[in-house]
Amino acid sequence: MSLHRVFTSLLLCVLASSSQAQAQRIDVKVIGASFFEAPPLRDKNLAIFATGSTQEKVEVHVILTSTVKRFTEAGSSFDKGDVKVTAVLPNKAMQSLGTAEIVSFPKFSADGKARTMSLSINRLPDQAVQGLIFEGNVPLSVAKGLTKSTAKFTPTVGTPVKFNDIVAGVSKIDGQTITLTGTQSLKRLNAVSLKLNDGRTITAERRGWGSMNSEFHQEWAFSAPLSAGTLNVDIFEELETIQHPIKLVVGKPY
Repeated sequence: MSLHRVFTSLLLCVLASSSQAQAQRIDVKVIGASFFEAPPLRDKNLAIFATGSTQEKVEVHVILTSTVKRFTEAGSSFDKGDVKVTAVLPNKAMQSLGTAEIVSFPKFSADGKARTMSLSINRLPDQAVQGLIFEGNVPLSVAKGLTKSTAKFTPTVGTPVKFNDIVAGVSKIDGQTITLTGTQSLKRLNAVSLKLNDGRTITAERRGWGSMNSEFHQEWAFSAPLSAGTLNVDIFEELETIQHPIKLVVGKPY
């Protein structure tokens, strides 16, 4: 095996065609890839600085684009999909490497019609490889569109709020951050701002979310101190999580 090296924009082909893919109209484009290989015989003296002598990793980065739906962050972080990775050896033989991991912290376009995704595998065969095949299904949270709603607000724990059919309560206030608690319908909240009674509007950034049993919560951090006013929210319509088929063939050019 060669020394650790990093390569980008490695693509032999991208295939993501199926009846479901066509129905959702989601295109997949590879924008880069990285190869890290262990040095010969896992020799620690040849390892690149800040890496281990046994460290191996291949990561492929894609952009998904939808012409129909909006991508959202509302999907479960526990759903890692089912993308299998297969190594292609120089003699054309195949070797299974297991299931790829979906890397966290995706980025989304302003209109929600595009998002990034990275898939990684942390092992390679103990012999030369020509490329890797990533094939399977990835979970994508998508929505039909957005609608708006408002609710009166006072910065007091226990204050109820209702946005259309979304019912929640203010369960915690920590400085300029509030925690909303309710059902899984909270996942449909996309953006929150607060119009204060003095006419100023302050925006909020979602800092965290989670669930325990059937109770869901979200934390929203505002850009200025809180006082009474009206909460304005954007709500996802027809939110759902789909399993989208994907096939990526990433070649090693060295």
